[in-house]
Amino acid sequence: MVDYRKFIAWAAEQGVLIDPMRCLADGKIHRADAGERERDREDASYLLWPDGNGWIRNFKAGGELRYFRGREQGASLPPISAAEREEIRRRQAEHAAEREAEHRRAVESARAAWARGDDPHEHPYLDDPPLGAAGLRVSGTRGELLVPVLGFDDSEVLTWRGLQRISGDGAKKFALGTRPYGAFAIIPCGEDPLERAEVLRVSERFILCEGVGTGLALHQATGLPVVAALSAGNLPVLARALAGKVTDHVVVYADADGLAEREEQSYIGQRMAVEAARAFGKDARVAMPVRAHGVTPPGYDARDQLRDGNGTAIAAAIEAALPAELVCLPTAASAAPRIGHVSTAGDREGEEEREECELDR
Repeated sequence: MVDYRKFIAWAAEQGVLIDPMRCLADGKIHRADAGERERDREDASYLLWPDGNGWIRNFKAGGELRYFRGREQGASLPPISAAEREEIRRRQAEHAAEREAEHRRAVESARAAWARGDDPHEHPYLDDPPLGAAGLRVSGTRGELLVPVLGFDDSEVLTWRGLQRISGDGAKKFALGTRPYGAFAIIPCGEDPLERAEVLRVSERFILCEGVGTGLALHQATGLPVVAALSAGNLPVLARALAGKVTDHVVVYADADGLAEREEQSYIGQRMAVEAARAFGKDARVAMPVRAHGVTPPGYDARDQLRDGNGTAIAAAIEAALPAELVCLPTAASAAPRIGHVSTAGDREGEEEREECELDR
């Protein structure tokens, strides 16, 4: 049995908190906390193999994979006793059963809330700019916009994963037990979101973006089906989950993010969009929002374009979208991405190195 303590200590140094009694070294993806606050709950994930190697992903810090080599990292620790090992196994099994039961309850609750939901007349989240609900519903008791969260199960069957709730002030939260990793929202969603998602297999093309508001703006401006990944870090994860199951003709519409205090969070929207397009392959394209008649500010997205009264600019950006290898990602010396120039060899080597790390498992 792997000595998981080195991995947990290393993860904590990266800001990812894993309960020692619930750490599973089974080669599967599990949720973790991205900090000590309640709102950071399950905003990270980890994978730990029985041989002691693994990775973490902190969605609060950009969602990049960070790898752990069990035989090379971490200080030596005293051996775990047989009794401790048995207790760990017991608690891990209990935790796995609890998580599975929690998820089943989340899916049942999501379906029930969706069935009771009403048409979201004049919901504040849809006001600025005015957006059509595209089939989304609102909770009659809590007044929150309801967003069905879908994803593939272990058998590659598309199913419900839970629910995202959006309050009038734009605050978003996932219902307890929802599994957003590699999941998405479909826009428009229709009465049956699973049935609506089938359009992705037959549509000539669709748009992939980060958030629900951006997705509503994109659909309103173009009429195309839209997939919202629900976070920047989830874009490439979702792209890998969808690749081969839906049409290859996808436009990944990036958020124009800027510099951040932490390097891994800088230009996160552009970087994750390019990585997602690469996961889909040669037919995928990347589009960037550009503010007409002025400098594009950090955080600018399709919803901002629509707010600026420029829905035609969205359609133009989509038509001008280019393959990932033709997008130069911004750096500290360049505040905006340049389209139409080949990426540097260093960019490609970095991507190949990340892919090599993943294939190493």
